[in-house]
Amino acid sequence: MGSATPLTDMINSKLSEMTPVFAVLILIVILTECFKRFGKGKKTKNIPDCFAKTEILTQNEREFFKRLNEALKEEFYIFPQMAFSAFITHTGRDGFRYRYMFNTKRADFVVCDLNLNIICLIELDDSSHKREKDLQRDNLLFSVGIPCLRYESRNKPKIEKIRTDVYDCIQKKE
Repeated sequence: MGSATPLTDMINSKLSEMTPVFAVLILIVILTECFKRFGKGKKTKNIPDCFAKTEILTQNEREFFKRLNEALKEEFYIFPQMAFSAFITHTGRDGFRYRYMFNTKRADFVVCDLNLNIICLIELDDSSHKREKDLQRDNLLFSVGIPCLRYESRNKPKIEKIRTDVYDCIQKKE
């Protein structure tokens, strides 16, 4: 009973060779479970269950976006639904208190040249647009040197008119 058989010696030898492999596998399983349990909770912690994905553009804006791309093709970039805060900032000591004037506003479309310089904004006016607020927005844009082209949603311009208007904006800047 005191001596081991060749079979027992072989099993003990194989087990001792496999112990590091088993230890690594067990460690991987434990770490995976920890990441599953603790990683997910931190990503969604304190986020209310009231958010949903929405479309970037309405169907009407989507159709007009295609028209803009057709009109301006490879000469310009068109960025839809861009926040004013991406291209306007406040300056000076008192500037921050006026941030409300642009901080939550969005442009329907921003037209840039191939160097990403803003050429103009394009607004597609529908029933949600209020004339007084639009005038205030236009004045703000004018004050920073950005022209704004406005088109009626129910009377969208033809491709050639869009091209002409955008090139007019370029000529006025020069």
